[in-house]
Amino acid sequence: MKPIWNLLVFAPAILAIYVADHCNNELQPFGPFEGCVPLWRVAIGAISILGGVLFAITGKSHRRFICGMGIFAAGVIIWSTGHEPC
Repeated sequence: MKPIWNLLVFAPAILAIYVADHCNNELQPFGPFEGCVPLWRVAIGAISILGGVLFAITGKSHRRFICGMGIFAAGVIIWSTGHEPC
């Protein structure tokens, strides 16, 4: 039981040391969850996502639904791209 307990207790500390030793802060952010998103991207993305969904579900035609989903997709792309280093 002791080896498992030691692994559970010390694993986060070992991982933190490994990450600190192998961290390269000079690289640009890569991926959708790294870096910081500028506030204007969050605002325009959120408004586009919400507006696109509302536009799509309140319409009575297929064309309006497709346009609403296009606005929604544009909002997702605006929000999820353009990350900057924190």
